[in-house]
Amino acid sequence: MQKHSPAHPKLRIILIAISVLLVLLLISIGSILILRVMYPRPSTSQHTDTAQSADSIVTSFSAASSIPEFSTDAYQLSKDTGTHVYIFSKDTSHEYGVNVTAKSSVIYYAKTVAQVDHGQLIIDQTTSFLKAKGFTLSQQPVPKGEEGTSRTAYTSSTLVCQLSIILPNTTSVASYTFACQDQAAIAQEYTTIEQLLNLYKKTNTISPYSEALRVVTTDGNKIASFVTLTHADASRSQLLFITVDTTTHYIANLSEGDGGSSNGKYVPSKALTAAFQDPTYGTFLQTLFK
Repeated sequence: MQKHSPAHPKLRIILIAISVLLVLLLISIGSILILRVMYPRPSTSQHTDTAQSADSIVTSFSAASSIPEFSTDAYQLSKDTGTHVYIFSKDTSHEYGVNVTAKSSVIYYAKTVAQVDHGQLIIDQTTSFLKAKGFTLSQQPVPKGEEGTSRTAYTSSTLVCQLSIILPNTTSVASYTFACQDQAAIAQEYTTIEQLLNLYKKTNTISPYSEALRVVTTDGNKIASFVTLTHADASRSQLLFITVDTTTHYIANLSEGDGGSSNGKYVPSKALTAAFQDPTYGTFLQTLFK
């Protein structure tokens, strides 16, 4: 019988080294695959808008070439809107929309009353501008009503923006306001209004409404919240709430009852007059109606 000679010691060392290297290589490949699963690299094709802010979008909107129509000599840009600009937004989980103060805004004025209305062109150009930045058209433009106003809203994952158009009349030129606010502010406004209306509903009923606007006045530890509801028949209800420290009280519906006006001055209802005498509010309530 022929005997097999044992493998040369050097050969055994080489084979062992190769085996160790193969094991290390397999471990390395496995580690890389595990890390890729646990920490995937962000896709370069995915559009990211997390870094966009209300200010950056509004600033980009007002750049000379962003909206071609506004680049003409027919409009004048004003970055100082002079008053609070409100954004109307309606989400899918509520039957009504809310109005929130814009975080950033600009306004364009037509230079003459006789200027031709190019509102639809401006809407189309705004839509193209915002779609390129990851926004979607969140709702169709609100039809122009008696006040000649239209609103077009756009949303991204973090922002809500709105283009508002007021058509000219015999005494004023057309205006085009572009404004943005954080989605988080919209959600918070819904929460706050729901809390106030739930308090009101404890002792009252409300006819269906499509829009809510909350205006706030503060004085020290007291907050007055005026909530105006727009109903289906276009009528409005204005509800007054007072918060002292952390406790909120419903005061009165300023749109009904025996309240009214005389010589241009508001005449408080009996419910409101009684609240004037409540020491909880001090003189805060009276000062709201002076």
